[in-house]
This record gives sequence, structure tokens and C-alpha cells, in this order.
Amino acid sequence: MKHLVFLFAFSALTIQSCSRYSAYENVPEQVITAFETKFPEVENVAWSLTSNGDWMAKFSVYHNGYSAFFNEKGEWLETDHKIITSAVPLNVKLALHDNYQQYEIESVFVAEKQSGKFFEMAIMTHGHVLDVEANSLGTLTKEEEHK
Repeated sequence: MKHLVFLFAFSALTIQSCSRYSAYENVPEQVITAFETKFPEVENVAWSLTSNGDWMAKFSVYHNGYSAFFNEKGEWLETDHKIITSAVPLNVKLALHDNYQQYEIESVFVAEKQSGKFFEMAIMTHGHVLDVEANSLGTLTKEEEHK
């Protein structure tokens, strides 16, 4: 009997761990289809619904964490992943220097959107933190107080 209970528990755990999606069973089919089309090789996806109603898929590629965002229609909005500060392109660092002279980059994410590649950074300058975004050409496209 002990073996039967163990076998049942192990089977349930195995089936659950093989599931491609976790956290949300309510992910719309069009969102799942769009995700699978864009990221066909990705497994072990954790889904969540953002506060603005978009679906976020968290997954790993070569041990790097990624987040991909889709609207309720299944349209891809963006994919982002964290990078180290030294990987920020020189033209982006120069734009930061031109605009903030004294700053320190706290964190950096690369965001790929339909409109291009962006570097989303939290920077410390003059005692407060700003969220700054720059495109791949080094043009600052957004600045706001860190929330």
C-alpha cells in the first residue's frame, strides 16, 4: 500500500512538473499561441496577469531570466531581460553622462519592442533614483521618478 501511495504521489508530481505553463490556467489560447510562435523552444513558463491587463510570461534562456508581455489579443508587446552594467553600449553611457554628469546605474534591462531595442535603467543621481530609457542609438526616450 505504501508503494502504491508513493507511486501515485510521484506520478502526480511528474505530470505537474512537465506542464509547460504554471501559475495561471486562465491564459487565453491566443496568448499561448502567440508565445509559442515567438518562443518555440521555451519550456517551464510562469504566467501572470499584470495590473494593466497584459499577460507576462517569465522563462529562462541559457540561464538568463526573460519576461515577455502580450495583450489579451495575443499581440506581443515586448520582451526584456536584465544585463550587467558593463554591457550597456558606450553611446548610451555617453548620453547618460551628457544629461546627468554624476550618476550611477543601479540596474539595466534590455527591452525589445516592435519599435526597437531599448535600455531601461534605474540610475542614482544627486540622491534620488530615476527610471531612464534610451534607444540603441543612445537617445534618451524617457525619464521619470522611480516608483
